[in-house]
Amino acid sequence: MTLNPAKQLRIDAHVGSLEAGKQADLVIWNGPPLSTLSVCMQTWIDGRKYFDREADIVRRGVDAKLQRQLIQTILMTGEKTTKKSQAEKDPSTWWARYDEFCNHGHHHDEHAHHEEHAGEE
Repeated sequence: MTLNPAKQLRIDAHVGSLEAGKQADLVIWNGPPLSTLSVCMQTWIDGRKYFDREADIVRRGVDAKLQRQLIQTILMTGEKTTKKSQAEKDPSTWWARYDEFCNHGHHHDEHAHHEEHAGEE
């Protein structure tokens, strides 16, 4: 919140400007904050740095190196990879089996079965 709205709300003693003792969350951009071309360089929340683009770039390099090492270690073991089970191949099994309209859990095929036998009662 900027200073003028904070003054209007009479909370300018606590927020609205960057001063010692005031609460503030701060984002540092490399350009206008509303531009789609701008990138967040740093994020500070309650005086603590939560994100730093330069540190993130370094961390990405370290993570990529670790990933390559892990992949090479796995490949060097010579073990065959396991085949995907039918459940892993079938996207319909990836989601929870809960139908919010029927209020009970079931598989997709069961719903068609209920509709076929609905008039038999």
